[in-house]
Amino acid sequence: MTASLRERLANAYLEELAVAADDLKRAPSKEDVRLPPVPPNGRRAITIARRVGGRTAVLQLGILVMVAALVSAAILIPGALRSGSDRFADGIPRTWQGQPVLRGQAALDQAKAASDESPFLVAFWAGESGLINCNAQPQFDDPCKGTSNIGDEPGIPSDSLGPALHMEQATNTGHVAPGPMIVRVHTHDPRALACTADQRASCQAVMVVDNILWTGDQATEPHPGTVSEVMAAFGGVTALRFPNNSFLGDLPGVPQVLFPGPGPNFEGAAAVFPSPEALAEAFPDVAAHGESDSFPVNSILKGLIGGGSDPNRGPGIFNFKIHWLARGNVLIGVQYDITLGVNADPYVAIARKDLIQLPN
Repeated sequence: MTASLRERLANAYLEELAVAADDLKRAPSKEDVRLPPVPPNGRRAITIARRVGGRTAVLQLGILVMVAALVSAAILIPGALRSGSDRFADGIPRTWQGQPVLRGQAALDQAKAASDESPFLVAFWAGESGLINCNAQPQFDDPCKGTSNIGDEPGIPSDSLGPALHMEQATNTGHVAPGPMIVRVHTHDPRALACTADQRASCQAVMVVDNILWTGDQATEPHPGTVSEVMAAFGGVTALRFPNNSFLGDLPGVPQVLFPGPGPNFEGAAAVFPSPEALAEAFPDVAAHGESDSFPVNSILKGLIGGGSDPNRGPGIFNFKIHWLARGNVLIGVQYDITLGVNADPYVAIARKDLIQLPN
């Protein structure tokens, strides 16, 4: 189902509810709403009846039958949740338990402006690596405690947010990533006092993660294609302890399915973005054309050409390039034998065939 169709369905549903609410609000209510029993076949035509001056106004909301089906298919609700004023466009809540949730530059500004250890909330998209970044801003006694594979948007690593976060091993997010999360942080950690005078201000602005509070919900689940659907279509595997990012690179918050399974030798990876819009934001060139033999503008693998043996392909030494495909919310990076070319390589052909099975 296309994004435009999902949007039209969501709008129709919300408009119908608004009309129903207005009708009932204007009708003086003398009786409670009556809901009929659910018929054996599971269909439920919800009837709302109110007595109005001796006559009964009956409103049939048969549209809710369709909505129930859409909800069960996880099609309508994620879009509706994202559109609420209490959510950012990517589905992350704007507040958590009454406290504002800061994103990106706003979080960095708060860290620099803070004058004490008072906690605040920060949200980001986290990848599935070990989340250790040795290129961080001064991190007390260990510069390798900054977090890597972090982004303010899914699939787009941040060069500033991750290095400014300090993740202790006890609160390492590897067991809940990849995906979105809200964490509680504090600055002006006592360990900053041990930093040298020229680095103390930077150390005091480090955001030390105290707790992981939220790790996504239905609003941030991938759609229209799910991780399980991608695994089934490609016969791939995911949740590897040491994920191979040589096909797509680090994509914070985006699960990757390596194929073909069960491994250990793979020919490509499928990244399952939260939505087609998120994929288009991260990789606009591939999303716009569906395929690309050029490295996407945001790829950290730009210009990389691999080579070596490949048991899947038989004896010999091979030279590879990456071919990119996109459909719906799924991005594919599949290697092909340069001597064969894109259209003659068997694994590109398989990836194309598998990808077309997924919803667009």
